[in-house]
Amino acid sequence: MMREHAEQHAMKNAPIPQETAQETVDEIGKKLDAADKQLKSLEGSLTASEKQSAKDTLAMIHQEHGEAMKQLTELKAEVSKSMPNAAKVAEHSKAVSKSIMKANEAHESMMKQQGVAPPKTGKDAKVEAKKQVVATARRIQ
Repeated sequence: MMREHAEQHAMKNAPIPQETAQETVDEIGKKLDAADKQLKSLEGSLTASEKQSAKDTLAMIHQEHGEAMKQLTELKAEVSKSMPNAAKVAEHSKAVSKSIMKANEAHESMMKQQGVAPPKTGKDAKVEAKKQVVATARRIQ
């Protein structure tokens, strides 16, 4: 969302609101930190053979996470300026998003390889939740 917002400002040659940009960048940083903690937890839960079979995928995830952090640092530097360059904000935001998406794809691939089904989202999640409620209600009766 930040990238699209910055791109609109860049097309209009308008300054990007610094306070909003800084808040968004802080949120992105929190999410990347949380992803790093989750990755470390995941790695800690893998057996030696699972780690070995996922070695390349884990390396790719770490590489993409590192790239996202690098771009985030540059994004933070840009939005901390009194007049952030909207085009640069858009460029760095896009790079962060790209790295996050690559890491997510690698993670999903690794989980699939380990036999873990991806979480259900949207309508599928609601249907699954209703099924679980009905099944629980039947067991209670």
